[in-house]
Formats: sequence, structure tokens, C-alpha cells
Amino acid sequence: MKAVLLLGISVGLTAVIALDFFGMLLAALAFFFGFTITVPLLPLILVLINITKRLSQYSIQARLVWLTFYLIVLFYLYYLMVLKITSIKEFETFFNHLIFFMAGVLPVAVFTNRRSLYELYEANK
Repeated sequence: MKAVLLLGISVGLTAVIALDFFGMLLAALAFFFGFTITVPLLPLILVLINITKRLSQYSIQARLVWLTFYLIVLFYLYYLMVLKITSIKEFETFFNHLIFFMAGVLPVAVFTNRRSLYELYEANK
């Protein structure tokens, strides 16, 4: 959810700086659709976190990199699936931008949650 929030804020700030009304509207849509679309992913995200907890042969930093990679792949495949299900050509550009920005903000979201993930991984020892 933090990644979706960061996505909405980054697109919104870019639109405000550019004084682009369409960009501001796009930021609001990304924020709204981001939350509604990603809610079903929460159980899958928990599974990915549990998978990376079991990677005990790796350091905690390496586990965070694996988690980030898994999350980017998960979001890419999920948004691609949503795009194929909707099959609306007008949404294709929107989802391509959404995937691109989400891949950029997911590492930031994992980085800002690293303290709680460290504690989770340390509790696994």
C-alpha cells in the first residue's frame, strides 16, 4: 500500500509542478485504482514475505532484494492480467505507466519498511 501511496504522490507532484490538469487527474486515478486493484494482492505479498523469510542462507539485505524482485514481478504480472481482462485499448497506456512507476516505487517502499522486515527476518532465526 505504501508503494501505491508513493506512486500517487510522485505522479501528483510531477503534474502539479508541470501545471498539468490531465496529469493531476491521472495521479488521482492511479491512486484510486492502485488501491482497489492491489487489495487482492495482499495475501500473495504475505506469501512472498514468508518465502523470503525462509531464504536463511542469504543475508537480510539479499532477502530484501529478492523480496523487491518478487514484488515487481508480481505487480507486473498482475497489472498485465488486469489489462488483458479489461482489454480496453484506452487503458493500455495508463497501465503501462502504472507498471513503470510501480517498478520504480516498490524498491522505495521496501526500503522504507526495512526496519520491520529486519525484525521479521531476525525473529525467524
